Amino acid sequence: AGIAAGLAPLGLAQAITMASWANSSSLITALRPALRHAPGNVLIDAHSIAEYYLPPPGGQWQRWSSTASLILPSGRTVNAPIGAEGNPRPYLRLVKSGYFSVIELNSQSPLAQTLENYLNKDARYRPPTSGSYGTGTFYVWQRR
Repeated sequence: AGIAAGLAPLGLAQAITMASWANSSSLITALRPALRHAPGNVLIDAHSIAEYYLPPPGGQWQRWSSTASLILPSGRTVNAPIGAEGNPRPYLRLVKSGYFSVIELNSQSPLAQTLENYLNKDARYRPPTSGSYGTGTFYVWQRR
């Protein structure tokens, strides 16, 4: 009985977490039109959310890089160590070259902040739309 009483609060906390799943509709609403006709490669920070909610053609996840996994023009993939982000230099080089047609980032990471600082000055990308997921705000840039 004592063990059950001790585990009850843990079970309640887990049930509350499961019932209060973060709402992704705002983020998906911002991403869907950007990805619908996006040619080429895209950089998607909230990779798993977009993969789940966006069917093809927006959901062509095979051409999606993330801040942890970068698909190079050669087709080779460079992965950051588990739990880490990639090195900002190759990402910035590809962004500057126009490699990504859509870029979605959450500015909470140093890599995202570096890219956002550049994107906000590059006239080849439209000013970003935004969407939220959980407590984060994500910004979506489209190449003109």
